[in-house]
Amino acid sequence: MPGGKTENKQEAIMVTAIGKGGRIESTDACAYRIIDLARQQLDAELPELQPAVFLLPAVNIKDAPGPKPRPATAPAILTDSRLLYYYPERTISAYREDRQSVTRMMLHILMHGLLGHFEKCAGRQATWYSAAADLEVTDFLLSYARRFLRLRGEPETGALLRGQHGRTAEETYAQLSEWNTDEDRVRSVAAPLESDMHMSWLLNHLRCYPSIHCAADWEEAACAVALNLRDAGRDGLAERLEGAWGFAAD
Repeated sequence: MPGGKTENKQEAIMVTAIGKGGRIESTDACAYRIIDLARQQLDAELPELQPAVFLLPAVNIKDAPGPKPRPATAPAILTDSRLLYYYPERTISAYREDRQSVTRMMLHILMHGLLGHFEKCAGRQATWYSAAADLEVTDFLLSYARRFLRLRGEPETGALLRGQHGRTAEETYAQLSEWNTDEDRVRSVAAPLESDMHMSWLLNHLRCYPSIHCAADWEEAACAVALNLRDAGRDGLAERLEGAWGFAAD
């Protein structure tokens, strides 16, 4: 993976922003810079995703409307499909532990949007659809950007992933529904694949937000990304995005 400037920026954040010496920024400013670095890394290393990388404006979770997830259970960053919310302390902590962690979380969130999961979750059983959506994202990234994945969990997680290879979240969801799969078991097996908090998507469908970003924005981004993937010779991945939205990128 090409390093150079990206690695230098990471080191600069560790040294000057997180307090290892030199100028120390506020917690919020530091967290925001980490998120900006993650965007820059994705933009540089996965250029096909550029139409989506800057789609979600970053907002401190304290400024989020409505009820907020408890910090003890929330990830560093999450989205309601319109904005990217971050917990400053959690973002900094995650970055300190693993400099790629925030980048992986952001990539995971972007893929949910590009595959249409934010809109398709409405009206579906939450546990089953969350698992199905994470399986589709992970399966896509195994082919597209495996180096950004950190697969973990029990053997059954890998078996479930292999069994759903190439399937959409909707196909997997239908199968889980047909099997009437035990919720706790699904949650346990799929948990290692989750990088964000899907409940924030569901809350989005229960609120009246001003139209910041909506399905049309994600569809437009997915179309542009599919075109980029075709230009890069990744026709199979482009077809998956096209299929998610029912269009063909010319």
